[in-house]
Amino acid sequence: MTHLTKVIAKTVKCLRILNNKTQADLAREIGVGQDFVSHIEGGTRQPSLETIFRMSSSFRMNLSKFFEIAEAIERLGENHPIHKIMINRSKEIDIIREIQNQLD
Repeated sequence: MTHLTKVIAKTVKCLRILNNKTQADLAREIGVGQDFVSHIEGGTRQPSLETIFRMSSSFRMNLSKFFEIAEAIERLGENHPIHKIMINRSKEIDIIREIQNQLD
């Protein structure tokens, strides 16, 4: 995994979680499969600029802001507590969605 791929993976995951979206939500909004979003976040696929543009739009920001956030996440480093918070928040979102689905 290249450094850029890793930074984009973390940025997408962070923004997705901050926007209370599941991978399925984001995938549907940008017109790709959930597995593709999973691969992007896992760093095994690098999205095209067009896909990054669609993701940015989904997060209600322009490309410039997306890359500003990516740069800020990169500066935080691997051991910053935000990474643990993102993991826990992602699990919370999944549990909430599961409960919502059961109520529908």
